[in-house]
Amino acid sequence: MKRQYRIKQSLDEAPASPAPSRKTINRSSWSDERIEAAKRIWEEYQKSHDVTERKGQAAGIEPETGDVWFGTDIIDIANQREAHGLSSPLFFVRVGYPTYYRKGRRCRESSLKS
Repeated sequence: MKRQYRIKQSLDEAPASPAPSRKTINRSSWSDERIEAAKRIWEEYQKSHDVTERKGQAAGIEPETGDVWFGTDIIDIANQREAHGLSSPLFFVRVGYPTYYRKGRRCRESSLKS
């Protein structure tokens, strides 16, 4: 069994104990319909709720039930759901941003000024 660890402040620190195992799901097991359903739920949610105060937070959308969970990050939402006995997979977004994660160079404001 592969051990999973929580990310610590310092990458040099050895973990004291493994994080609780979580069910992981890979992209290929999600149908495009489920992804589109989650995106539609998120769009509808934003139309009926003001999420401006939540900018930067993570939002987890459950496409089967339409439930939306908010937290500081994915782990926070997973912990909330685990406390309620829920483990179904979610679609995650970062409130106020087009993607949850962005890989690559960041565009700095100072470099845009000419």
